[in-house]
Amino acid sequence: MMRPRSFALVATALLATSAFAAEVETITIKTLRAQMRYDVTEFDVKPGQKVKLVFQNDGDIWVVLCLTGSFNSTAPFRGWCVRVKPDGTMVPTCSGIRSPGGIVVNYDNEVYYTDNQGPWHGACTLQHLIPGTFQGHPGGNIWYDKAPNMGPRPIDPIPEAFQSGKKKDGEKAADPDRMVLERKRIKELVPPVVYMVHGKIGNSSSFIVPDMSGGKFGPFEKQLFIADQSHSNISRVFIEEVNGIMQGVVFQFRKGFKSGLIGGRMNEKGQIFAGGSDRGWRARVQKNALAFQTVPLTFRAPKNLPMAKTCWLEREKRKSKCVAKYAAQRAELKKKGDYIGLSMLPRNASPVRLSRRCNATGRKRAFMGRFKISRIAFREMASNGLIPGVTKSSW
Repeated sequence: MMRPRSFALVATALLATSAFAAEVETITIKTLRAQMRYDVTEFDVKPGQKVKLVFQNDGDIWVVLCLTGSFNSTAPFRGWCVRVKPDGTMVPTCSGIRSPGGIVVNYDNEVYYTDNQGPWHGACTLQHLIPGTFQGHPGGNIWYDKAPNMGPRPIDPIPEAFQSGKKKDGEKAADPDRMVLERKRIKELVPPVVYMVHGKIGNSSSFIVPDMSGGKFGPFEKQLFIADQSHSNISRVFIEEVNGIMQGVVFQFRKGFKSGLIGGRMNEKGQIFAGGSDRGWRARVQKNALAFQTVPLTFRAPKNLPMAKTCWLEREKRKSKCVAKYAAQRAELKKKGDYIGLSMLPRNASPVRLSRRCNATGRKRAFMGRFKISRIAFREMASNGLIPGVTKSSW
């Protein structure tokens, strides 16, 4: 007796057309919205059995459309997010999109996408797609007359709220505070969840992978991993709701991939598969024009990694070196009364910038100079007999 076999999706479909068994097994395959994949990738089929595949869309498919050439909107709904209903109808959902790199549904069924830096976007961003909102780029707003469900067209933001760069003759430089003011002026505007710091985190954000592995990948459950094509890296993003909007922080995670990352997925075992290319848009790591790599199942922290509490101690060490470096120069300038010259020195060159911190915890307050630790660390260490000559007094 032959044992059942496991086939990939395409192979199974081919097998079903050539089977001669009387009974037909129906297999329903659901599409996972905004993830461009199915909930079933392989299944078992007995030899000779007929199979009927039924593709079912159990929700809306979210699609983000790039501007025409990433700059203008010369076709309807370029620069928009639209939803495709199960019956095939299209619903305009969000405006203000420039050049999306990836889209994903998070663990809480909220939809996010990455947008790339350029006009109206001083840096790549992670954006929260809320139906009826404006994401920031006014290029596609000319199609509001074709989207009555979206309401009236929002007013255009001023360039300084989004653009980057230095001052030029007759031009204004970027104003980092304008986003806060524009939110008050444009009620439909949703600020970015995270700015992928230009030149440091990346210049061309691509795929988004939510960690829904239940801890199999590491201590990053429900966080997002965002890749970058130009920097050939993956960053980690933690998000939370702040005053009614989603905000977050980004951390560098992995770098040095063999090519610029474009597409990626995490399987049910908690392993990230990442594919990349440096064709058309050069990647920082140009070892291969094309690459397909995996990130290990379990993240292992590097050895001797300083904990957060020791970062303060390391900072004080750097300040101490800066004070020693400029001590003689400061003394000479003070002797001459050259306070303008003093103001030109680094701020950390002044001894008043130094703080006494606990050697055990890095705590600044309640520092006990004799023991070089804080009162909290002193109490714990003394109670455990870790400070020679110190005993607990009874009263």
